[in-house]
Amino acid sequence: MIRSSIRSGRIAALAAIVTLSAAAIQAQATAGPTDSAAAAEAAKFGWKHRVGGMLNLSQAYYDKWAKGGTDNLAYEWNFGGSIDLEQPDYQWETKAKAIYGRTKLGSLASRKSSDQFDFESVYTRLLKIHVNPFASVTAQSQFMPGYAYTEAPITRTQISDYFNPAYFTETAGLGVEPVKDLKERLGATMKQTVGSFGFQENGVRTGRDFRQEYGVSSTTEYERSIMENIHASTRLDVFVNFKGIDNIDGRWANKVTAKVNKLVSANVEYEVLYDSDLSLDTQTREGLSIGISFLSL
Repeated sequence: MIRSSIRSGRIAALAAIVTLSAAAIQAQATAGPTDSAAAAEAAKFGWKHRVGGMLNLSQAYYDKWAKGGTDNLAYEWNFGGSIDLEQPDYQWETKAKAIYGRTKLGSLASRKSSDQFDFESVYTRLLKIHVNPFASVTAQSQFMPGYAYTEAPITRTQISDYFNPAYFTETAGLGVEPVKDLKERLGATMKQTVGSFGFQENGVRTGRDFRQEYGVSSTTEYERSIMENIHASTRLDVFVNFKGIDNIDGRWANKVTAKVNKLVSANVEYEVLYDSDLSLDTQTREGLSIGISFLSL
């Protein structure tokens, strides 16, 4: 009788263990996909950052070269980075870029060949509709003084200074992303321009070194990977002063980056700038560089 009771107890315990194990396996199979989907959804949110640096070098030396040539040395540092905060109901994107380069030709003193600093921070409230409100601040300037040169005789005249000219904007408005990789923002803007070498009005220097403007600005951005290792981007910024459409400032920046491997990449940049406060001429800049990427985080 006792042995029969013990045997029955063991059988009941074994049945309970088998039942609980089956229930656990079933629960895990049911909850697994859900938990994975939740983890993937959570991974989309939080802080994300990117930092990169590249050094471009060019050098040539000639000694009794019958075909002729001039010794030259050129370098350019290029740093860029971004930090983004993604949440279900808002986005906060901040990015910055710094470029500086110099060129030495023959026995001449070295000259600045590139000099640029850009900063932008954009906060966007996500309303789950096609149009979302945003607020942004931007800063654009340079690092070192710039000069205009004459060749005969060789002279130079300073035309810019440390972090001067500089442009700052504060904007609030609405943004839309009609298709993938295309962003458009439109808003009311305050713009400050610092230029210690004087502003122009109808081509005449005024002697003032600060200007505050109010108007409407538009920013259009488009980025796309043309191929697996080739990335292209274009951006158009337009500012219209409330004084009228005659007071329009614009900047169009384009860049194509081709990554050869983890260390070597090539960049092509083309930029057009018009700001009647500082110059009535349309300013252009073009650059082709091949360099070594020494920082990628």
